[in-house]
Amino acid sequence: MRAKLCSMKPRDLSKEECSSILSASRYGRLGLAKEDRPYVVPMSYVYADGRIYLHSRGGGMKMEYAAANPRVCFQIDQLDKGRWSSVIAFGPVKLRDDIEAKQRMFDAF
Repeated sequence: MRAKLCSMKPRDLSKEECSSILSASRYGRLGLAKEDRPYVVPMSYVYADGRIYLHSRGGGMKMEYAAANPRVCFQIDQLDKGRWSSVIAFGPVKLRDDIEAKQRMFDAF
């Protein structure tokens, strides 16, 4: 028996599709880079008001890398019966430690 491989052609998702996928999930992967060292870490998040909010207890490699280079990448995927979609977002991360910002994020969860 011969297997036939088929390849799905990637396509750009609409803003509405991206928002739907981002709103439906709670886990993704944060990609950071410091000097010549990349770092990817799974994170929980919430998507609200067109923004991705991440929470970290502070300290550690994530915070060290983000402080050194705020340009990050965030990726989530959605799998449904063999079909998948993936959202990849690029942009600067803003480190916040004020109580009001944390409360808004927790309220969105």
